[in-house]
Amino acid sequence: MHTPVLISSVTEAEILYGLEMKPGAIRLRSAVEKLFEIVEIRPWDSSAAYSYSRLRAKLRAAGKTLAHPDLMIAAHALSLDAVLISHDNAFRNVAPHLDIRDWANDV
Repeated sequence: MHTPVLISSVTEAEILYGLEMKPGAIRLRSAVEKLFEIVEIRPWDSSAAYSYSRLRAKLRAAGKTLAHPDLMIAAHALSLDAVLISHDNAFRNVAPHLDIRDWANDV
């Protein structure tokens, strides 16, 4: 069975921001543009917003925090019932609520 690879539009924005901070990274920009051509970029929608509100409340009740862009990305994955692929340790706070994999270490 083929599992699609999706990118949240929030992730897209974060990647594009990183590229803006590195204007000389021509090869990296080219690689990112090629990646964006072959993966589906999903818009952040009302379902993601509802997941965000629930996840943020759960994290707050547990005394945990996550940067808002990261929280939006995690909530988007939850709303899509998707696995979140990230090497960022910040997502460990949402691990009980979301399936998170680190392809840099879990492959």
